[in-house]
Amino acid sequence: MPSPFYLAMKDQIGWMPFDNQPQHVLTRNLNPIGPLAVWNNNRIMKAYLKPLIQEMLLGNKENADSKTILSLAIGAYKQDENNAKTLDSTFMDYIIANLKMFMLAGHDSTASILSYIFYILSTNPTVRDAVCREHDSVFGPDPTQITAKITATPTLLNQLPYTMAVIKETLRLFPPFGIIRAGTPDFFLTNPETGERFPTEGMMIFGVSIACHRSKDFWVEPERCIPERWLVPEGDPLHPRKNAFRPFEFGPRNCIGQELAMLEMRMILAMTARDFDIDTEYTADSPRALGDFAYQTMQMGQLSAYPKDGMPVRVKIRNHAEDQNKSLS
Repeated sequence: MPSPFYLAMKDQIGWMPFDNQPQHVLTRNLNPIGPLAVWNNNRIMKAYLKPLIQEMLLGNKENADSKTILSLAIGAYKQDENNAKTLDSTFMDYIIANLKMFMLAGHDSTASILSYIFYILSTNPTVRDAVCREHDSVFGPDPTQITAKITATPTLLNQLPYTMAVIKETLRLFPPFGIIRAGTPDFFLTNPETGERFPTEGMMIFGVSIACHRSKDFWVEPERCIPERWLVPEGDPLHPRKNAFRPFEFGPRNCIGQELAMLEMRMILAMTARDFDIDTEYTADSPRALGDFAYQTMQMGQLSAYPKDGMPVRVKIRNHAEDQNKSLS
């Protein structure tokens, strides 16, 4: 059963105004229930998080060596002796707001890219086989032991270069987000061919990551899934061009959760890729975009781009004995 926090968070996403399409204006911006629903969702999320934060402040949650976002924030706050037993209401609101942001953005984008990783594995059998071979070599041939091995030695997840390459290639082909920045009086967009400069003051600037990621100016065979491009040395024609890969963006406003997302995806793949064949079930006459059946769409109630139609799949449990016999033959 999902927690009250999760249910409130999912509903809250549905009330967020992403654009000014008529259906969005009618269902969100002009709906008189909207402000009340948003207020109530915030109330539920705060009521769920506040006791957890207070319990951690009193030392009843987490150990002293914990490095979670929440424990680090409270640890810094408690350095002032006056803050040892109570949280200032403003600081409490600040912590809750940031926790909601981490949870809201983190679960949605990671779920989107995981869908596309399984799409890549489904449509590229040689890539799927290579991922499974790497997991066999790092974790051993018995997938039932994977949880115990990762628990005992978490650094094993850092020994998966090909799996990481597949994740990066998926992020290149299907970045879950673009970016948006507010224009300023001193920032101009410049046409690289003519040198003409365009002011940005008073405007919102959208950066379309997928356009950069699939540009022939920056990538060799940009429409093809080639995980090896992330494994070749610098100087190889296939090696990614500097700053062309932007799923998390750069600078002080880059994605603060990118390392966690990468770790989550490696762990989930390690625990599923050898156990299941997850194959897409689009019909042969389904429409394509950019060559893909599962092209990206924005859906109501979601923050990031998801596969068309939710990516229908057929899941089959893999026969490890047959796989091992094939590898020996």
